[in-house]
Amino acid sequence: MRTLRVVLLSLLMSGLAFACTAAAPAQIDQQAEAASPFELDTAYHIQGGDQISVSIDDDPTLTQNLTVLDDGTIDFPPAGTIAIGGMSPAQAAVQIARRLRPYMIRPHIVVSVVKEGTLEVTVLGDVKTPGKYDLRSQGRLLDAIAAAGGIDPSDGGVYPDARIATPGGDVATISLQNLLQGGDVSLDVPLQQGAIVYVPGRMTFDVQVLGAVDHPGVIVVRQGDRVSMAIAIAGDSRTANADLNRIALTRHFPNGSVGTYGINLYPALERGDERYDPVLKPGDTIFVPEADGRVRGESFISGILYLLGALLHF
Repeated sequence: MRTLRVVLLSLLMSGLAFACTAAAPAQIDQQAEAASPFELDTAYHIQGGDQISVSIDDDPTLTQNLTVLDDGTIDFPPAGTIAIGGMSPAQAAVQIARRLRPYMIRPHIVVSVVKEGTLEVTVLGDVKTPGKYDLRSQGRLLDAIAAAGGIDPSDGGVYPDARIATPGGDVATISLQNLLQGGDVSLDVPLQQGAIVYVPGRMTFDVQVLGAVDHPGVIVVRQGDRVSMAIAIAGDSRTANADLNRIALTRHFPNGSVGTYGINLYPALERGDERYDPVLKPGDTIFVPEADGRVRGESFISGILYLLGALLHF
């Protein structure tokens, strides 16, 4: 009997040792996975403007291609409006199936992205080619800066803090130094439709803004700033009643000559044509006349400059 107990105990200990040995690699793998410094979400998330295909195995007649609206919803009869923005295709399929349950028994839904939508953003400030750019629907801060040719490194020093304004007026500040030099990828934030990204220059100088602005006088701008930036800093509220299509820019040149140029900001801000929004130089004087009637593009320009003002004063 004693011998039988010894044998059983030996077999039990051997089994435990084998179980521990078999479990060890899984535990090590889990620990290694948990310790990974980068946990990136690789799943695609549906955005406004995406074209998706929704197929239903139970009823092929309901299979259709749809365009996701800007608010992240789709219109899918008979369920009606369904919000799927920000979801993965698999999550969207579950959401659609849940909404169809009153009409179908356990519907099997498959959602796939046929074509990604585009994201229109404006990039201004100390980048090589400021303007409007179309990014992929899930475009991020670095995508926008790269589309604008990257940051101008000519004046050296540390990277500035980028400012991002949404159409709703919210402003976020992102440390490009921590993102680009420190490698903090969490700062590469996603952008919204119509967002404005402003990268301040590293050198400052004075210009004058006179006429129909909220705060006429000498203001401080940064290298790479344009006329629109100076007017945004000086203020373009409705009470200013500015005519931004007939701006006069006076510039003093090193040889002593003086030049005055007419500027129409409408094509610059509406079409992203930077030729109509020149880069400022030290000592420039900007005169903004008062509007004498309805000005072409007035509401659009004022809206853009309002966002710029929010960015610059944040």
